[in-house]
Amino acid sequence: MRGVILMRAAPLALALWATAIATPARAAGELTIDVSLSDREVIVGDVVSLQVRTVSRINGNISVAVPRVPGLKELSRSSSEGTSVSWDSTSGQKVTREQTLGLELQANKAGTLTIPAFVAKVAGRSAQSRPLTLKVIASAALAANAPQAEAGQVAPPDPGEDKLFARYRLNKGTAYLGEQVLLDLEIFASPNRNFSLEEMPDAPELDGFWKKVVFKPTKLTRTVEVVGGRRYHVYRLWRMALFGLSAGERTLPPARLTFSTNRGMFGSGRRIRVRTKPVKLSILPLPTEGRPAGFASTNVGQYKLRATVDARTVPAGKAVLLKVALSGVGNIENARLPEIKDIDGFRVFPPTVKTEDKTGLSGIQGTKSAEILLMPTRGGRLQVPALSLPIYDPGRKSYERLSTPSIAIVVNGEPVAAPAIQAAPTKPEAKEVKLQPLHVRADVSAWSPPPFVTRAFFVALALPPLLFVLLLLGEWGWARAQRQTSAHVRRAVARDAKSRLQHAKQEADAGHLDKAYAAFVDALLTLGSERTQVALQGMTTEQVCETLAAHGASPATVQQVQEQLQTADYARFASGAVAGLQASTVLATWGDILSEVEALEPTERTS
Repeated sequence: MRGVILMRAAPLALALWATAIATPARAAGELTIDVSLSDREVIVGDVVSLQVRTVSRINGNISVAVPRVPGLKELSRSSSEGTSVSWDSTSGQKVTREQTLGLELQANKAGTLTIPAFVAKVAGRSAQSRPLTLKVIASAALAANAPQAEAGQVAPPDPGEDKLFARYRLNKGTAYLGEQVLLDLEIFASPNRNFSLEEMPDAPELDGFWKKVVFKPTKLTRTVEVVGGRRYHVYRLWRMALFGLSAGERTLPPARLTFSTNRGMFGSGRRIRVRTKPVKLSILPLPTEGRPAGFASTNVGQYKLRATVDARTVPAGKAVLLKVALSGVGNIENARLPEIKDIDGFRVFPPTVKTEDKTGLSGIQGTKSAEILLMPTRGGRLQVPALSLPIYDPGRKSYERLSTPSIAIVVNGEPVAAPAIQAAPTKPEAKEVKLQPLHVRADVSAWSPPPFVTRAFFVALALPPLLFVLLLLGEWGWARAQRQTSAHVRRAVARDAKSRLQHAKQEADAGHLDKAYAAFVDALLTLGSERTQVALQGMTTEQVCETLAAHGASPATVQQVQEQLQTADYARFASGAVAGLQASTVLATWGDILSEVEALEPTERTS
């Protein structure tokens, strides 16, 4: 009996054992989780994308535990789910759920980081992924291993970069101090690669360089190039001009770019990040052999120098405008022009310098010019001497001295001397009024009533004293109206100066700096004449400054007065030359000067 029972139970036990063996395998197929990284090697500061894909054929919600990894900072997280239904002849209806979890992680620590397994759970069942490793390299170590840049060449793609990568491209790997170097940032994509650039990278911060972006297209254009034996579409994002400020080897840090790939109507695609490879650029010092005296290290380029005047024959009293221009290819904004301080026979005014540069695929080129006003101090045939400027031409790899020919100027007549100083007009003195006594001659030949009993007597008696009092009051009022104390004069002149300064502000606001300067000069000379009791009108600039200094004006104020009076002369003879001055700046300077002059201690006028 027992044997019969065992024989009947054996098939059932075998079936249960087979079910128990098959359950884990079936669970493993019914719940899977897979984790992938966008990069396996990054540098500190890079952002990597981690994608967790979980597929479940078990009825229930999917939950995924995200482990924390020291050295990785989570920036963002996104999740999406989908469900599909299918049928087959054996099991009937099947429901499949899929969950995709996306993480953006920033690497903040150098070293090899281990990302532990992710665990997915559904209805009491679980599955886990394989651990991953991420290598994070320090920026300094990456820069130390950066290759030397070769002119016009780019490094081939690394493993995993064969479809989309970015590179720097230099037009030269070695340059002299101050020589122009062109740097491109380019994208290389396979012809069948569908991608979009999410953000345009900014120009990198480069120590030891003066830089400027010279080309940045609004729409990317495509060229074709073969790199590493493969054909790529190439897109230039920008071109930058670099000028080395110090000699030595410099490493251009990598640029980071973010793309979306395979984005279409039915999917958002995938976000990936790429970076360029750092490259080294060698900046050589300028040769010491053959370096001319007066050479400035910023004058490196391919330049030409010229000098012109607006007129070669002028009448006495008219100024000549000298224009000196340096033009060519190079760092024209920081280039230096020849200095012109003194020219025999001319009064030299401070120059007005302006720069007109043009940027493009060829780099930076343009013109830097100075306009200098020359006022003849004597008549006859005068000479503007030849000018010279030493430069270093990196194309010829030699020092050059640019020069201009001398220019002859004929001045017809002699300049008119400054007008003589006129004494201030004297004020009329009040005349003294002398009173004569009144004499009344009475006719007593005919009898009349006593005068003291008539009304006319009282009127006649009161009228002379009343008239006398009125006359005294009138004289006192006239004298008071005509009297001007030093305080009255000081206040009146200060009010007049303030009014003239307000007029100067109105002219400056209207863009007439020449008229504004004229109003300021009138206010300064009027106020200064009252405070020093010396007529400043008609004096030269040097005489005005000496007078103010003798009456207590500070050296700084005297210097400002000299500069403003010289610029006022400049504006009088060439109003367009001061058009570039800032009205707000000169108005503040004028106010300070007038305040300092008003504060001078008054001096008593001597006869």
